[in-house]
Amino acid sequence: MRKEDKRVTGISVDCSTAYPSPDRLASQSPLPSNLSTLSSLEHLELRHCSLIGPLPATWSLLQNLSSLALRGGQLTGPLPGAWAALSRLSHLDVGSNSLTATLPASWSSLNALVNMSLDNNQLTGTLPAAWGKGMASLTTLHLDGNLALAGSLPPAWSQLTQLHTLTVSPQLLSAILPTQWLSVSGLASGPAASLTDPAA
Repeated sequence: MRKEDKRVTGISVDCSTAYPSPDRLASQSPLPSNLSTLSSLEHLELRHCSLIGPLPATWSLLQNLSSLALRGGQLTGPLPGAWAALSRLSHLDVGSNSLTATLPASWSSLNALVNMSLDNNQLTGTLPAAWGKGMASLTTLHLDGNLALAGSLPPAWSQLTQLHTLTVSPQLLSAILPTQWLSVSGLASGPAASLTDPAA
């Protein structure tokens, strides 16, 4: 194989099976920002790896990235607004960390996104109405376990016609369902029919 063809397209590690628990807890490390130099990277999965620190904004340079999973770490800080540039991203899972701050409205440009899991973090603020206008491919969205999220379900999210699973925490379910959601075509398989509270 020619040197120029030796491109890394995927990295997958599940530390819960690769390392015993004590070793995993003792090897805490931040996410390497220099992964952004792997321009051909398409899949990156680092699950249950006791990763710490923020999500690198520089990963927005990974223009071929389609799947990113960082579940089960100790990541902190905000969801980078710069990740709105990940135009090929279709699967994102950063659940079960300690991420904070608000949901970036700029992520509305992630129109290839199909599945997104942001559950069990410490996210705050309201649900961005802009997501309803841009995430046209979104089918599954997990937001449960973020007890500081407030407000109501945005009427604009009725435009997420592909959405069939939305999990949220009780404080969002207590709000009145926007009337716009009731006019969604094919309601039996539409977003209003699939609102769930995992704690129920």
